[in-house]
Amino acid sequence: MSPTLFQLNLAYLMRMSAFAEKIEASFAVRKLALMGDIVADQFLNGMISRVSLEAPVFILVKASAYVSCKK
Repeated sequence: MSPTLFQLNLAYLMRMSAFAEKIEASFAVRKLALMGDIVADQFLNGMISRVSLEAPVFILVKASAYVSCKK
């Protein structure tokens, strides 16, 4: 039986958590100065399927998505 999407996401989050802990431990002996910022925009492409009844917004059927980072 193949793993479910939930199981795959959980495994990914556990790996990322372990990775984050290693990074956090390495900063215990270092100093960090952050200058500036980064903006990440997410763009969605798709077709509008309908207008919501609850609010005047479009309901999008997502075809693809990408993230663009700007400094």
